[in-house]
Amino acid sequence: MVLFHKVFWLILALLLFICGIIGLLLPIIPQVPFFFGAAWSLTKASSRFENWLHRQRWYQQTVEQLLVWKRRWAKRTDNFLRQRQINWQWLTRQWQVEPVRIDKDDHNH
Repeated sequence: MVLFHKVFWLILALLLFICGIIGLLLPIIPQVPFFFGAAWSLTKASSRFENWLHRQRWYQQTVEQLLVWKRRWAKRTDNFLRQRQINWQWLTRQWQVEPVRIDKDDHNH
């Protein structure tokens, strides 16, 4: 089963790498996601490759930048959702009907 697992990930890495090469030749196909997918698939197949990849400076910098981007995106999304919640609360307050109090003394029937 372990051999099948490794072979599957190696074949997937090879297919994704070939798609990345095709993306380099044809400008309408993105190549970066395919190369990232190939690297990720290869890390699933080979622990040696995964260890080598994690020791590379460019990989560490890329992961660092992705984590910074993820934190910024999360903060931006939180701010966006908070603002939408405030807007929704403001809008619903505009349409609320305040109860009118009618005193019996005010009625002159």
